[in-house]
Amino acid sequence: ISLLLCRPRTGRSHQIRKHLKKALNCPIIGDSEHGDSRVNRHWRQTIGLDRLALHCFYLGLPSVRGGGDEDDDEIQCIAPLTDDLRGALLDGKLAKLWEEATHVEPKLKKEFVDERGGSFGRHFRKRKNEQQIMS
Repeated sequence: ISLLLCRPRTGRSHQIRKHLKKALNCPIIGDSEHGDSRVNRHWRQTIGLDRLALHCFYLGLPSVRGGGDEDDDEIQCIAPLTDDLRGALLDGKLAKLWEEATHVEPKLKKEFVDERGGSFGRHFRKRKNEQQIMS
Protein backbone atom coordinates (compact mmCIF):
# COMPACT_ATOMS: atom_id res chain seq x y z
CA ILE A 1 0.00 0.00 0.00
CA SER A 2 1.26 3.47 -0.89
CA LEU A 3 -0.02 6.90 -0.01
CA LEU A 4 0.74 9.38 -2.77
CA LEU A 5 0.62 13.15 -2.91
CA CYS A 6 0.07 14.10 -6.55
CA ARG A 7 0.31 17.60 -7.94
CA PRO A 8 -1.10 17.55 -11.47
CA ARG A 9 -0.72 20.80 -13.33
CA THR A 10 -3.42 20.13 -15.88
CA GLY A 11 -5.46 17.26 -17.25
CA ARG A 12 -8.74 15.47 -17.17
CA SER A 13 -10.35 14.21 -13.98
CA HIS A 14 -9.40 10.57 -14.65
CA GLN A 15 -5.73 11.32 -15.38
CA ILE A 16 -4.38 10.42 -11.93
CA ARG A 17 -6.36 7.16 -11.81
CA LYS A 18 -5.29 6.09 -15.29
CA HIS A 19 -1.60 6.95 -14.89
CA LEU A 20 -1.27 5.25 -11.51
CA LYS A 21 -2.69 2.04 -12.95
CA LYS A 22 -0.79 2.03 -16.24
CA ALA A 23 2.58 3.53 -15.25
CA LEU A 24 2.98 2.21 -11.70
CA ASN A 25 0.54 -0.71 -11.68
CA CYS A 26 -0.82 0.87 -8.52
CA PRO A 27 -4.58 1.45 -8.87
CA ILE A 28 -6.43 3.61 -6.37
CA ILE A 29 -8.45 1.74 -3.76
CA GLY A 30 -12.12 1.78 -4.64
CA ASP A 31 -11.55 2.43 -8.35
CA SER A 32 -14.05 0.19 -10.12
CA GLU A 33 -12.72 1.02 -13.59
CA HIS A 34 -8.94 0.75 -13.12
CA GLY A 35 -8.73 -1.16 -9.82
CA ASP A 36 -8.98 -4.68 -8.47
CA SER A 37 -12.45 -5.74 -7.29
CA ARG A 38 -11.00 -8.13 -4.66
CA VAL A 39 -8.90 -5.36 -3.12
CA ASN A 40 -11.84 -2.95 -3.22
CA ARG A 41 -14.07 -5.52 -1.53
CA HIS A 42 -11.48 -6.05 1.23
CA TRP A 43 -11.32 -2.33 1.96
CA ARG A 44 -15.09 -2.04 1.91
CA GLN A 45 -15.64 -5.00 4.26
CA THR A 46 -12.73 -4.65 6.70
CA ILE A 47 -12.05 -0.90 6.81
CA GLY A 48 -15.47 0.41 5.81
CA LEU A 49 -14.18 2.49 2.90
CA ASP A 50 -16.93 2.21 0.33
CA ARG A 51 -15.71 4.79 -2.18
CA LEU A 52 -12.79 5.86 -4.30
CA ALA A 53 -9.84 6.65 -2.00
CA LEU A 54 -9.00 9.81 -3.91
CA HIS A 55 -9.36 13.30 -2.49
CA CYS A 56 -8.47 16.76 -3.74
CA PHE A 57 -7.59 18.57 -0.54
CA TYR A 58 -6.02 21.68 -2.08
CA LEU A 59 -6.79 23.79 -5.10
CA GLY A 60 -4.93 26.99 -5.92
CA LEU A 61 -6.63 29.44 -8.27
CA PRO A 62 -5.30 32.70 -9.69
CA SER A 63 -6.72 35.74 -7.93
CA VAL A 64 -9.38 37.70 -9.77
CA ARG A 65 -8.09 40.91 -8.16
CA GLY A 66 -4.70 40.76 -9.85
CA GLY A 67 -3.27 43.43 -7.56
CA GLY A 68 0.26 42.09 -7.86
CA ASP A 69 0.71 41.52 -4.11
CA GLU A 70 1.91 38.08 -3.11
CA ASP A 71 -1.25 37.54 -1.06
CA ASP A 72 -3.41 38.32 -4.10
CA ASP A 73 -1.61 35.94 -6.47
CA GLU A 74 -3.60 32.88 -5.50
CA ILE A 75 -6.89 31.88 -3.94
CA GLN A 76 -6.24 28.83 -1.77
CA CYS A 77 -9.08 26.35 -1.33
CA ILE A 78 -8.54 23.55 1.19
CA ALA A 79 -11.01 20.69 1.61
CA PRO A 80 -10.21 18.58 4.69
CA LEU A 81 -10.43 14.83 4.37
CA THR A 82 -13.81 13.26 4.98
CA ASP A 83 -14.26 11.20 8.14
CA ASP A 84 -14.37 7.88 6.25
CA LEU A 85 -11.12 8.51 4.41
CA ARG A 86 -9.36 9.93 7.48
CA GLY A 87 -10.54 6.87 9.46
CA ALA A 88 -9.14 4.51 6.83
CA LEU A 89 -5.79 6.30 6.89
CA LEU A 90 -5.59 6.14 10.67
CA ASP A 91 -6.40 2.43 10.71
CA GLY A 92 -3.59 0.07 11.72
CA LYS A 93 -0.61 -0.04 9.38
CA LEU A 94 -1.66 3.06 7.46
CA ALA A 95 -1.28 5.33 10.49
CA LYS A 96 2.49 5.51 9.92
CA LEU A 97 1.96 6.48 6.26
CA TRP A 98 -0.50 9.18 7.34
CA GLU A 99 1.99 10.52 9.90
CA GLU A 100 4.71 10.74 7.22
CA ALA A 101 2.31 12.39 4.76
CA THR A 102 1.27 15.08 7.23
CA HIS A 103 4.92 15.73 7.99
CA VAL A 104 5.61 16.32 4.27
CA GLU A 105 2.39 18.29 3.71
CA PRO A 106 1.10 19.88 6.95
CA LYS A 107 -2.00 21.25 5.16
CA LEU A 108 -3.39 17.70 5.28
CA LYS A 109 -4.07 18.18 9.00
CA LYS A 110 -6.21 21.28 8.52
CA GLU A 111 -9.76 21.24 9.77
CA PHE A 112 -12.63 22.94 7.97
CA VAL A 113 -12.64 26.71 8.29
CA ASP A 114 -14.27 29.40 6.19
CA GLU A 115 -11.85 32.30 6.59
CA ARG A 116 -13.88 34.66 4.44
CA GLY A 117 -17.22 33.93 6.06
CA GLY A 118 -18.83 33.50 2.66
CA SER A 119 -20.16 30.10 1.69
CA PHE A 120 -21.07 27.33 4.08
CA GLY A 121 -21.70 24.68 1.44
CA ARG A 122 -24.92 22.74 1.82
CA HIS A 123 -25.67 24.55 5.12
CA PHE A 124 -25.44 28.02 3.54
CA ARG A 125 -29.04 29.11 4.19
CA LYS A 126 -29.06 27.80 7.76
CA ARG A 127 -25.78 29.54 8.67
CA LYS A 128 -26.80 32.73 6.90
CA ASN A 129 -30.01 32.83 8.95
CA GLU A 130 -28.04 32.19 12.16
CA GLN A 131 -25.69 35.08 11.35
CA GLN A 132 -28.62 37.43 10.68
CA ILE A 133 -30.23 36.50 13.99
CA MET A 134 -26.94 37.14 15.85
CA SER A 135 -26.41 40.60 14.31
